[in-house]
Amino acid sequence: MRIMVNGLPGNMATKVAEHVVKSDDMELIIFALTGSEISKKTCSVNGREVDLIKPEERDSKIKAIIASYGSFISVDFTQPSAIEDNIDFYCRNGLPFVCGTTGGKRDSPEPGADNSDTIQQKVRDSGIVAVIAPNMAKQIVALQAFMENYARRYPNAMKGYELAISESHQKGKKDTSGTAKAMIDYFNKLGIPFEKEQITMIREPDEQREIGIPEEYLSGHGWHTYEILAPDSTRALITFKEAVWRFLSEDKAFRSYSITKSSKYLTRVSLDETVTFHARLEEDSLLVFSHNVNGRDIYVPLDAIRFLQRKVEAGEKGKVYSMIDVLKGE
Repeated sequence: MRIMVNGLPGNMATKVAEHVVKSDDMELIIFALTGSEISKKTCSVNGREVDLIKPEERDSKIKAIIASYGSFISVDFTQPSAIEDNIDFYCRNGLPFVCGTTGGKRDSPEPGADNSDTIQQKVRDSGIVAVIAPNMAKQIVALQAFMENYARRYPNAMKGYELAISESHQKGKKDTSGTAKAMIDYFNKLGIPFEKEQITMIREPDEQREIGIPEEYLSGHGWHTYEILAPDSTRALITFKEAVWRFLSEDKAFRSYSITKSSKYLTRVSLDETVTFHARLEEDSLLVFSHNVNGRDIYVPLDAIRFLQRKVEAGEKGKVYSMIDVLKGE
């Protein structure tokens, strides 16, 4: 598989490109789209020099790249402000892509919503195929799917409960965690009123050190904690706790993770020990759930790239896939 990683020399794009170079079944194309603000003309990825192409140059250069490499998949980790324009470019040139960048108008799941001008509809109209997801971490995506299904099954089950959410990311991240905002929606459907303004955002390194974030990951991490407090020891909280235990124990997204558990706590840890999912029940009325990510490796979408390549080879046209589709299709 030939892969063009766009967004270099950004941190996430660089991480993806490094993984592509090390992969046995992928080849990194030595061209990458970059922003107009980038002054560098090239960047090095594991010893490979990649030519950086500005927005004003890409239309004149893409035909030569296609002629040289033939079919390839683009991976987009550019700036959110650039995503609409980038997707227009991919669609115009028939380039299947994986997009892990936020931004752009997205399909709304609300019945009757007008999705005629979303980035997903642009792909459907163009005839290419793409994986578009704001979060490429399989385990976190699996958690969100679990929460969405649980809230649909037990609406308002936690009415009267209290919720606290905290999230810590590197100092350069100005906006609120998209994962935390998504989780609010599920808890709202479960009956707990909570607004994104109530999220505790931690961005200062001194405070991050205090909560245990390792020094080497202060510049790149995502720690999230959710505290669900019941008015008393209610069956609804125990039911939720048991569902969380089953999810963490059985979901295939965690099949390579170690597991430690008892009736009161459960922990899953990745093989490289950079990702931890932990849940614990305190006094039968407080459930604390956390997922802590150190570094950016978990967000590298190699599985999504392989999934999309299979769709290209199968001749699929005009379809948009999510990370849930990737998880189901493994």
